[in-house]
Amino acid sequence: MRTLSIEEFAGARSETKQIHSRFISIEYLSLSDNEFEGFFSFELIANLSKLNSFNLSPRSSLLPVNGNLLAAKVSVECHRITELQFGNNSKLSSAPEGFACNQSLQQQLPKNIGKVLPNLEHFNLSNNIFQANFPSSKKNFSGSLPKEFHIVRYSLGILRLSYNQFHVQIFPKATNFWKLYVLIANNNLFNEIMDGLLHSESIYVLDLSNNYLQGVIPSWFDKIHFTYLSISNKLLEGTLPSAFF
Repeated sequence: MRTLSIEEFAGARSETKQIHSRFISIEYLSLSDNEFEGFFSFELIANLSKLNSFNLSPRSSLLPVNGNLLAAKVSVECHRITELQFGNNSKLSSAPEGFACNQSLQQQLPKNIGKVLPNLEHFNLSNNIFQANFPSSKKNFSGSLPKEFHIVRYSLGILRLSYNQFHVQIFPKATNFWKLYVLIANNNLFNEIMDGLLHSESIYVLDLSNNYLQGVIPSWFDKIHFTYLSISNKLLEGTLPSAFF
């Protein structure tokens, strides 16, 4: 078996159990839109060495994530994961300790996230209650993103951060996310656009609406060919980049 999807399954209300060893070849696992109870631990899928896409978006928003995946074998196996979705889980206020492939998301992203998920292409943290900064590389949410997050810069294409409580500057330093083409970060508490996306010239969808942005629109916007750009409901000022006309 390579694909297992247990989506919108009304009977899935008991505590999650150990994924059976017969599913060892699974590459895609979706547990979204269910009503699981109790805690989910990434240790339950630690033996799925071929897993490259995991979706945990509970319908009930009552499924805290638990567990610690700092173990070496887990870190290595998680290198295959290219898609990770935690969207629509209001219980997640931070990413798990050790993360990627772990504890109730309560305070910050682990510092080793880039090492654990070096090939991540699609990262969805939208519609949670994450707080603090979301700085420059995939670091903890209470300061700058960890340096190790830069490891993901060559693979990350889609980043969804909407409807959280991230604040201060969004990517204050250049991230070198060369392949990033979609960034959805609306409805947060960001207050300034810095140079974090200066080198992300492939980005064509950018949504920073409904934040608390102030200051001027960065001049490097001229380098980017947006197909969708939303920076509405802000206090931005200055001259609009010539590329807008």
